[in-house]
Amino acid sequence: RDAYTVQGTLVYDFHPYKLRFTGSYEWSKLPIDGSWPSALQGYFNQKRDRLDETMTGFGNLRFTHIASTTTFYEIGLSYQNRYFHRYDPDFKDDWTKYVDSAANLAKGYTGFRGYFEGPSAYSTIRSFTFDNENAPNNTYSKNAQISTGITADITSQILKKWEMKAGGRLDLWKTRNLTVGDISSAMIFLYGKDGHTPRYPAVMNDSLEMDRRIRVAKNENGTINHYGYDVDGEKVDDGVDAARKPLFASAYFQNKLEYSDLILNFGLRYEYMNTKNKTFNNPSNPDFNADLDIIDETKLKEVAPFELVLPRISFSFPVT
Repeated sequence: RDAYTVQGTLVYDFHPYKLRFTGSYEWSKLPIDGSWPSALQGYFNQKRDRLDETMTGFGNLRFTHIASTTTFYEIGLSYQNRYFHRYDPDFKDDWTKYVDSAANLAKGYTGFRGYFEGPSAYSTIRSFTFDNENAPNNTYSKNAQISTGITADITSQILKKWEMKAGGRLDLWKTRNLTVGDISSAMIFLYGKDGHTPRYPAVMNDSLEMDRRIRVAKNENGTINHYGYDVDGEKVDDGVDAARKPLFASAYFQNKLEYSDLILNFGLRYEYMNTKNKTFNNPSNPDFNADLDIIDETKLKEVAPFELVLPRISFSFPVT
């Protein structure tokens, strides 16, 4: 495993104001086919072990103002960007070439049974095989998450024994995911066993585009799970494949009262969660596209937001 992390904080204090910036960036990479049973199955093919690579960046800017001897407030802005992909070391993100015999031959891998079919595995005993040393990887995945947040908080000592806090937070997310479970079957479905018999024309209407999108992703073909990316791995920001954009918000206030040795805290918190996922208009009779053998995604609706109101009460005192 290779991993590198850079972190830093910069503070500028010009009383009664203060600015603090905190940032970090991390990159890591590691092979993932070293555990049972893939480690033994791929014993002769370790040079093609898939790699997991993750890049995460984070930044937070916080402004603090001491308004008086009893009151201060803070405003914060944050940004996070995470990208992950699991890929073949030779072709990386160009996953359609993983099983392409011509592309593999150019890199010295031989013995393919067909244009999109790698060499046969070595049979040893019943139900156990070793991958051929030239066998290609047949899966690919990537995902990404971006979040932007804003916070605001105020703290005030109203009286000597009464402190009040209030604030809120808003987080906006954008998430994408692509998992291709069977590249070989997807390529055979799209271009035929010979690699030169395309199923769809180069120029297509909306109906053919939809047909291709649905059929290549099916389990008997490419086994592709995707949102925020289309079936070819390109970013999508509108339509049924658009990136998911959940929204989370909260607000609170809290009072702290002191009386002799007793400390009493009471307040209220509000949570708002809008995942913006899709659900059926009528779960007992969902709209169905018989031609494509799928639920009609264009007829789905957004789920309702989820809300919580949380009262908070606590107290403490010394026993002796």
